Amino acid sequence: MITESDSGSPEHVLRVMIRAAAIMAPLAVITMSLVGRPAWGGAAAVGLLMGIVNTVVAERLVAVGVPFLATSGVRLVVLTLSAFAALLLFKVAVGIAFVLGVSVAQVTLSGAALAAGARR
Repeated sequence: MITESDSGSPEHVLRVMIRAAAIMAPLAVITMSLVGRPAWGGAAAVGLLMGIVNTVVAERLVAVGVPFLATSGVRLVVLTLSAFAALLLFKVAVGIAFVLGVSVAQVTLSGAALAAGARR
């Protein structure tokens, strides 16, 4: 059970983001499948998952004492290379759906963090 005292913790923000992405990823696949573009939905879902992985890695590294800025560049390079790989390996529209998925994950994280900060 989440109490008021832990609603602003990084773990709480991460849980909110994971729950939101767990809802959004299947919805993206289903919605895009209904409009005849299942690959777009799959790419967006994978992008959402990559955004979550990025967040989990950042949170875990900070928790063990690694400075956030020390890992930001590496994580940004990995996400950027993943986006370019998606663009090159698949059609451009599918690659863009992947990038949008990552973007939505990061916006979701920002929203969860802002909401947690507003409660404090």
